[in-house]
Amino acid sequence: QLISLQYYLTGVFPALINHCHLHRIYDRVKLFVPGLLFSAISIFIFINLDVSFFYIKPVSLFIKKSSFLFLFIAAVFLLFSIFLFAKPVSLFENKISLKIKQNSDIAVRLGFSAVIRHHILAKQKKKDRTIHFVHRDDIANVGDSNACPADYFQDFYEYRVLKHDISNINFNKITRNDVVILGGGGLFDNVNIWNVNINKLFDHCDNVIAWAVGFNTEKNLDAIKEKINFEKFKLLSIRDYGKNKNELFVQCPTCMIKTLNKVFKCKRRIGVVCHKDHLFDTQGYESITNRVSLGKILKFIGESEVIITNSYHAYYWATLMNKKVILRDAFSDKFNYLKYKPVFYSGNLEKDISEAKIYDMALNECREQNLSFYNKVVSML
Repeated sequence: QLISLQYYLTGVFPALINHCHLHRIYDRVKLFVPGLLFSAISIFIFINLDVSFFYIKPVSLFIKKSSFLFLFIAAVFLLFSIFLFAKPVSLFENKISLKIKQNSDIAVRLGFSAVIRHHILAKQKKKDRTIHFVHRDDIANVGDSNACPADYFQDFYEYRVLKHDISNINFNKITRNDVVILGGGGLFDNVNIWNVNINKLFDHCDNVIAWAVGFNTEKNLDAIKEKINFEKFKLLSIRDYGKNKNELFVQCPTCMIKTLNKVFKCKRRIGVVCHKDHLFDTQGYESITNRVSLGKILKFIGESEVIITNSYHAYYWATLMNKKVILRDAFSDKFNYLKYKPVFYSGNLEKDISEAKIYDMALNECREQNLSFYNKVVSML
């Protein structure tokens, strides 16, 4: 209740708390304008306060001094609000902002009714088993932060669910009889500590499952020394097509996002989505990065005819939304094993666009793979 009151009345504090998730101008104005009005009205009241009304001199002096202090504080808040309104980079990340983001993303992924169901299931008495979901929980990367299977298969919340970032797994919470589900995302052979943590999972749990995990060795990163013990997975699926024919092929669970079915009105012929850590020359075309919210990136892709990108999930979602995809400046081997082949940028964009294909069955195929794998996982619980 307090958070809601704070959110709707002032607008300044929520901008500090939740700015990194307010990517649309409308959302920023919705917070900024109430904060501006609230501060302006308060300043006006204090400036026009007739301190002579208070006949007791100490009280009058106290109110006068307080008014100057308030003016200073209000000015600081206004400067912060204006600064945050203009700056698109996250300054503050905490549990409140994360909770707001989670609810928003659930609504985008599964529809608004899923938000209510998610909280109902979260409060119900759990079955005895605990399921740990391990993925890259990076809220600054829209693909990584939305790649957890638990976000699409709400029945997992009938059990006790704990989520871990692969860089910071709480191994003390994991017991031998629990279930650990690793994925999705490019978690194999990306950084050495991730491989170390994956192997450490096997030391704590007998039921480690890999769900559509990808290999992701970047060109300029240090060599990986730790080798993953793949034979210790209880159930293993990878998202890399043709990488290892002995492993089950399942593509990223983000294919279950409900918004991928939506038909958008086309607003541009060519849109560019850059990976936030690997920017390239957009050649004047309208562009965004994968740092934006889930709703914004899907809207941008949906409103474009052709997507130029070096982001895995931008390529993936554009393909599932029946867009032509041009892959540019591939920085990782994760782009070497794609079932739905994009066209690699040759320098002649019009030629590349003419050669690019639309894969109209991709969405259904990916969803069928994930539903089938979900059933395999449930049979093990």
